[in-house]
Amino acid sequence: MVSFGFGNIVGLLGLLSLIPLILLYLIRPKAKEIDVPSLMFFQKDLKRKQERAFFQRLRKDWLFLLQLLGLLALSLFFAQPYLVLDKGISLDESVIVLDASASTGVGNVFERVIDEARSVVGKKNTLIMVGAAPYVALQNTDKKTTLNFFDDLEVGAVASSLGQALTLAGQYAVGAQPEIFVISDFMDTGTISFDSAREILISRGVRVHLLDVGEEKTYSNIGIIQVKPRADISEMVVKNFQTAPQQITVDVNGQIKNLNLEGLGTQIISFASKPGLHTVKLNVNDDLALDNIAYVSIPSSKKVRVLLLSDNPSRYLKAALTSTSDIELDITASLPSERYDVYILQGLETLSQPEVQALEQRAREGASVVIYAQQDMQSLNYGNLLPVNLGEKIGYAQIEEVQANKFTQGVEFGGVQQHFVTRNEQGITLLRGLNSSLLTLYTLDEGKVVYYGIMESASDFALNPGYPIFWVNFVRYLGNARTITDVNRQGGSLLTYPEKVTITTPSQSVYTNMLYLHEPGVYTIGEDQIVVNLASEKESQLLSATAAEREQRIAQQPEGIRQHLGTFLLWAAIALVFLELLLTKGRGEL
Repeated sequence: MVSFGFGNIVGLLGLLSLIPLILLYLIRPKAKEIDVPSLMFFQKDLKRKQERAFFQRLRKDWLFLLQLLGLLALSLFFAQPYLVLDKGISLDESVIVLDASASTGVGNVFERVIDEARSVVGKKNTLIMVGAAPYVALQNTDKKTTLNFFDDLEVGAVASSLGQALTLAGQYAVGAQPEIFVISDFMDTGTISFDSAREILISRGVRVHLLDVGEEKTYSNIGIIQVKPRADISEMVVKNFQTAPQQITVDVNGQIKNLNLEGLGTQIISFASKPGLHTVKLNVNDDLALDNIAYVSIPSSKKVRVLLLSDNPSRYLKAALTSTSDIELDITASLPSERYDVYILQGLETLSQPEVQALEQRAREGASVVIYAQQDMQSLNYGNLLPVNLGEKIGYAQIEEVQANKFTQGVEFGGVQQHFVTRNEQGITLLRGLNSSLLTLYTLDEGKVVYYGIMESASDFALNPGYPIFWVNFVRYLGNARTITDVNRQGGSLLTYPEKVTITTPSQSVYTNMLYLHEPGVYTIGEDQIVVNLASEKESQLLSATAAEREQRIAQQPEGIRQHLGTFLLWAAIALVFLELLLTKGRGEL
């Protein structure tokens, strides 16, 4: 069904502009009438022709018709006309909130998710993926690319925070009459109210279409709702979401165990944690498969050996690097022959060229070298180690994160009262002040070199609680050490690296520095095995909406999809003006 409407009724006043045009056309100078007796015979027939003259002139006067149609199109443009259409008709711009969370993996729900998504794809599309932390999967992407994305999409091991996803979509719903399409089973497991987020958008004039693909039925499920990886004994919590007791078998690293679960009860599975990959699988036939298997990855214990090369060691840096047991710190004023994983050059009075050459060689062989900014560092020759060219010192700058990464994320750096201007930056800049780098990471053969430009004498960052957190995480990365938290991730989290790496996911291999962990399973990066689990009690509960909730949702639906005609009318007006100019020139009047 198709209906018609106006977004701005006041704009119809523009139609009044047609009146002067019509009056000017009708009011024309009349010729003086002279009676000629010999022509009286024809006057009766001439009178009948004059009665039809107006319509004949109107039909033949193309210039007037072009002016009339052009003015009509321009007047209607200001009234913002639109058609209300059913789904399936292509839109100019479409903002889609798509739910591919774990709960959509039951029955045929996910197939309906994709079918509905295809029906609302526009010429340009922004796609918000629902998850524990929703993210923008596509932005202003063409129709073909969007449809190809749907072809490759699968159900994810993620929770469904619909309210947060809708709030994020609101940032991309722009224009005179923006519309958002939410495709979901509406099993909301987030903390932000979906109804509240929707009401806020409606108050802004956004039309929110709810495409419910859920099923009105009760599901049966037994799932792993919690994973607790530890260095000695790891645990997993299994829950029976059915009211009747269940007896199942569990495969724990190849060993079969029996498990008796009370109705709505839980049990803990524990196993010894050795370095490597551990798998627990429930041998059940229920409605949700994603929570029937979970993984634990235990990294090999490694201590990062760090040398602080300094004549005047920073007590703040020393305190940060000795705050954890997996970092071994030595402090010397000259470079020893002993090898370290990470070298930090800070508070130096001199730096010999043999030391610079030795540090460069060790970096090329796999070590990491950090150059910590100091007031007189321009007097030192860092050779090829410095990944930036230093200029003059300038004043205050706010420290800004340039690229998301796990070292700087969530850390408040504040500002610097003084810093060096940098030029010809190599590698990747992670922090910046004004137009200069304050943290640059550069790969040198097998190792890395770093410029850290936040001088302690010109910043309060060393007094910030985030200072030791930053340095511990950064040194662990530079020393290729991983914690249990690093390699055991919740589905829906974001994996970030300061530089692009090859990541083998459960389904493919990608080369990127940022990856949304949508799929459950094992991800391999170099020697690291990162595991992703659903482990969400709310998502595994599979509570579908009641009939009353669905009826209320349907009652609040906007009617159809608005197809705005403003752009078409504007181009039509321009085309008519162009034709008018051509006609005028053809008559010789221009």
